[in-house]
Amino acid sequence: MGKLATIDFDLAILGGGPLACAIARDAAGRGLRVLLTAPEDLGGSVEQHILANGLALLFPEQGASAFEMDVMQRVCPQFGADLEPSPAKPSLLQRVLGAAPAPAAYSLSATAASRFALLNARDAADRGAVMLPLTTVEIRAVGASCWQLEIASKAGGALKSVTAKILVDTLQDETEMQPNQAARIGVYAQAGSGRGEAQKTGQNACFRVESDAGTVAIGVLAATAPSADDLAIAALAFGISAAPTWMSDALPVPLPPKPLEISNSPPRLVIRDGAAGDWRKQAEDVVAEMAPFARMIGKRWTAFATLPGGDFQRELRSNLIGDLRAAFPHIPPDHLERLFSHYGTDCAEILHSSGGLGHDFGAGLFEAEVRWLLIHEWARTARDILWRRTGLGMRMTADQMRALDQWISQNGGGLRQA
Repeated sequence: MGKLATIDFDLAILGGGPLACAIARDAAGRGLRVLLTAPEDLGGSVEQHILANGLALLFPEQGASAFEMDVMQRVCPQFGADLEPSPAKPSLLQRVLGAAPAPAAYSLSATAASRFALLNARDAADRGAVMLPLTTVEIRAVGASCWQLEIASKAGGALKSVTAKILVDTLQDETEMQPNQAARIGVYAQAGSGRGEAQKTGQNACFRVESDAGTVAIGVLAATAPSADDLAIAALAFGISAAPTWMSDALPVPLPPKPLEISNSPPRLVIRDGAAGDWRKQAEDVVAEMAPFARMIGKRWTAFATLPGGDFQRELRSNLIGDLRAAFPHIPPDHLERLFSHYGTDCAEILHSSGGLGHDFGAGLFEAEVRWLLIHEWARTARDILWRRTGLGMRMTADQMRALDQWISQNGGGLRQA
């Protein structure tokens, strides 16, 4: 953070969710000097993305548009089947009213959604944006010309003061929830399940979505924090004989997206994340509103520029995975498939740079991938890796998670991204 003391930015972004990362990428690609500060990790948790998928099942209008899924297939071809459309299903309200079902809902797996946000953050950094997760910031206006930000790392370190022409606030109302609504997410193993289903159980609504190969997520939305009875009824509604592992406490159900609010003197834009998967388009619209306040190079561009690891034609995906299998025959094919879905063409560098796979942490997670995430994707803890970047927390045991955290504490200090 030391180099920030003498740098002024065109744009300062508050927040590290999918929309904030997409805004940073778009603005940096148009030549703006970008700073992003986030109070927590980048990208949003797997639990939050599972909840977003569940809400899209319950309320199809909150799902990603077909156009954006087409764009994502182009810029993230490594995701493969994670971008296939789900069958058309009526929402709960449509069932009650007897209305026709909504068009086919395009869903993005929770892990792919988290990966998409992290890849936007990586691309933003590659284009010159300064990305600072786990930071606190105090803000004040300096006349009508700019904002002054006092930034400190939560890990300790000196306070730094920087200025920015434009402030984009994606944190506004982020802790608010739908009135009298809470959710809880659980995971269970069930091979060959459908991609998504929603039901009403008494006064509550529940959903089931495929979250990763061999695992299924189940969620229940209730008027208050879901009780044990609510959770049991939700499990039975989907024919689950063994109770799922509930991996979250009550989660706030996000509010619908709010219109962009713009104020001048100095300029400030306030926005809240919209539909899951539509972050790129939402970010494009936000950056377009900055034109009166900052000189930008180029026009809209993010619909055609591939994200890290996606620099290949989608039709060649199976060929590239085949090349990896030939080069690394000792790695199980399903592990290589997951690695490619997460990192695309970066896989070869990940596997070669560490001189082998290294230590096996379980569930297909090896030292080579952990090192990559610590160096290139701002990971700091086992939770960052298992619940934000890979989704493997749904498969690993508690002992395996503790072993990973211990390894990071002993070896991660010299690897973490600055």
